[in-house]
Amino acid sequence: MYGRYLAGCLAMTMMAACAAEHPSTVEPDLPVTPAASVASALPTSGSVASAFGSVGILRLEASTDTLIDGVLGGQAAIKVVVSDTAGRLIHNAVVSFQPAAGHGAMTRATVNSTLRGEAANIWRFGPSVGEQILRVWVQGAPDTLIFTATLPGPHDVSAVSATTLNGAYAGNALVTVLVTDSSGSPFQSASVTFAPDSDAGTVSYPVVRTNNRGEAKVTWSFGTASAGTQRLRVRVDGLTDTLVFTATVDGPPVAVALQTVTDSSLTGITGSSRTLSVLVRDQRGQPMPRAAVTFRALDNSGSVLPSPAVSGKTGVANATWTFGRQAGTQTVLVTAQGVDDTLRFVATVKAPPTATEIVAVSDTVISGRSGESAVLQVRVLDADGDPFPNAAVKFKAITGRGSMQISVVKSGRDGIARGTWAYGGVLGEQEATAELVGVAGTTQTFVSTVTVGAPKVVVAASATTGRADVGDTLSTEPAVKVTDNYGNPVEGVTVIFRVTAGGGAIESTSVLTDENGIASGGAWVMGQTPGINRLTATVQAPIARGNPVQFSANGMP
Repeated sequence: MYGRYLAGCLAMTMMAACAAEHPSTVEPDLPVTPAASVASALPTSGSVASAFGSVGILRLEASTDTLIDGVLGGQAAIKVVVSDTAGRLIHNAVVSFQPAAGHGAMTRATVNSTLRGEAANIWRFGPSVGEQILRVWVQGAPDTLIFTATLPGPHDVSAVSATTLNGAYAGNALVTVLVTDSSGSPFQSASVTFAPDSDAGTVSYPVVRTNNRGEAKVTWSFGTASAGTQRLRVRVDGLTDTLVFTATVDGPPVAVALQTVTDSSLTGITGSSRTLSVLVRDQRGQPMPRAAVTFRALDNSGSVLPSPAVSGKTGVANATWTFGRQAGTQTVLVTAQGVDDTLRFVATVKAPPTATEIVAVSDTVISGRSGESAVLQVRVLDADGDPFPNAAVKFKAITGRGSMQISVVKSGRDGIARGTWAYGGVLGEQEATAELVGVAGTTQTFVSTVTVGAPKVVVAASATTGRADVGDTLSTEPAVKVTDNYGNPVEGVTVIFRVTAGGGAIESTSVLTDENGIASGGAWVMGQTPGINRLTATVQAPIARGNPVQFSANGMP
């Protein structure tokens, strides 16, 4: 313990002596750990001591240059070696790195020394030109290493884009400058200030740093308060010169001409609408946005909205003209402030068309069978002979006891109205009509010759019961009548007569109906066994009612 105390005293003495001998390299405000406490921390290992070995005073030396030529935005590799007074390399010593001037930064604030006693770090330079200072020290060493980086500032600024501009009102321009160093090479990260004069507009960014090509760019939006000369001043931190960009800016646009975009001669129907479009040009002949355009409808010429209308980005102003209710010529006048000429839109307006007549589309003379249907078609026309939609057409069955499926039908877009006519049961000519509702003299007549319909009903045309002696003929011949749904006799229909009980016989088993719709089986002979004899008459057609007809007779002993 006493030996360690002597070593600590020796270390303090040597530090004091070193500070007196090298006052410029010693940092008096850095803490120094007594060698006695350091020596008691870790053992030594061969020629490399492990922090901080068996000695009390450490040495810190630079392996890289302490004077560095740097550039803004750049960096430098820093390496130091830690050893003791005996020249042994120190392992695991904690080396501190602290930028002291220039606002730089280190990859790591502290680094432990390697087996070779080395501690390496990266120094990233700060954003300011001139000298930047890095301090490096290790606990137990009396000195602090000082690294100095000199970062040269910009030397010159020049215009890349033109410095004299001609600008449009409310326009803009891209302004680009180049900053170089003393060798003429691009200077990166220089701070460039872009400052428009009063009433000279604005810039996209007031302060811009140069890129790796040494360029700084902004968009200069010209002022709109006044026309004439406007200036943008460019200054670079570290330089005294100011670069000036000058723009001669046009005054605000003034409407001087109007031009029709849509047709100025129109046709239409009273109460309908059209879009009117005009183009406004300024004194330079360019389309002029935000110009107020007045549309004025003359007497009995309807209305125009909006008025005034404001032109858009393309210089076009649009308004909707709704025609007046009076047929004839209607007019709208178009004006704009500053424009001498007046545009005129003229429309020939007609009254809305009305349905005036109907013409047959389907045949007006047709034929059919009772119980069937026919589709009647008419086209509704206006006074100009054009198809008229949505007109009410009334279809009506006049004779023949027919009917209409729907009595009133609206015409379609093609002007056609269709009615379904169901024929009645009266044979011969049947008549139906179509006419415009509410329009006299528009009746269209259809005539159909109607013949008997399909066989639908069969009934007995003779007595269905009787009696006779066995083996004798019944006094009444069995007969049936076939008609359509309306009772009209149907000729030529096959009827089958068949004995179904009693063992008798019928004279005719297959018979066609005559012109009266009658079919008779002829003589019906009773069977030889007393009792009931049965007979059926069946129509060979799809019959709605009565099929088959049943006959019966009692065979007497």
